[in-house]
Amino acid sequence: MSDKSNNQGRAYEYAWCLALEQKLSVFKKVIVDKQNGFNACYRAYESLEKSLQERYLASAKQGVLLLLDCEPLLSEVIWSSQNEITLSLQKDKLGEIGDVRDILIYFDRFCIGLSIKHNHDAVKHSRLSKDLDFGEKWLGVGVSQHYKDTIKPLFERLENAKKEGMLWRDFPNKEREIYSPLLQAFKKEVLRIDENEKNKVPQKMVEYLLGKYDFYKAILLEREQKTKLEAYHFNNTLNRSVKNKPKRIIPLSKLPTRMIYFDFKPKSFNTLELVLNEGWSFSLRIHNASSRVEPSLKFDIKLLSIPVSVAVFIVGF
Repeated sequence: MSDKSNNQGRAYEYAWCLALEQKLSVFKKVIVDKQNGFNACYRAYESLEKSLQERYLASAKQGVLLLLDCEPLLSEVIWSSQNEITLSLQKDKLGEIGDVRDILIYFDRFCIGLSIKHNHDAVKHSRLSKDLDFGEKWLGVGVSQHYKDTIKPLFERLENAKKEGMLWRDFPNKEREIYSPLLQAFKKEVLRIDENEKNKVPQKMVEYLLGKYDFYKAILLEREQKTKLEAYHFNNTLNRSVKNKPKRIIPLSKLPTRMIYFDFKPKSFNTLELVLNEGWSFSLRIHNASSRVEPSLKFDIKLLSIPVSVAVFIVGF
């Protein structure tokens, strides 16, 4: 992801924090935790032109109204409670350990998490390298020696190119000679693990890509001037109330149990498509993360489709 995209994403996170503080303070005392990722998001927001700040904030405010329809606990005043809410912006690196949430809303013994996205639906930017065991990290099962032996010469070639100071634009036929064979090895290893693990891989894959916590994903669709809110609800921790029923009902999201298709995208050397049952599908595009050749490559992983059991709400701003 480019520096500009990172900056826009952080700015939109701050806009959401600001909108939450403004809307929720009508009902309860709101405390903003200014540790962790707060300062980076604040600086990103302040670096934007005033008109863009207003657009981000307008989008976030509409998103908060949707959230209040789903989560009446945020606006309910309960006599036995402190009626206090804490907003916390998380550090980016937590996504690496199974938490994709950017903003946490704490109140009483509850916590609601939000993943904030600006104009995109990427879910993960994982790496592949010679020494990184993606099987253990993604699926809880170590990769085979055959996989290690297959990818070793590919990354050794990249190591040699790095020593020469080579740029990716000068690397000969990188898609056919590096990307494609690496993805082929990756695909075969995933299929091998899936066969040995008796169809546990589909569920583990989704849990790795989307995290282990229930959350709402808020997406700014800038061109359409709309805010999208998606509810990923696996553990029954969302949509709760004490006094008032939610205006919008969030069903439990269904995890996949079978792999239907996993192969290269047609006419592509750098992208795999993964189709699972229950309506899940992903694209996994491998790419270089910098202009200079490095002995590691990065995935850009996106959702192509989600189940009907994932509630989706869209509102204009």
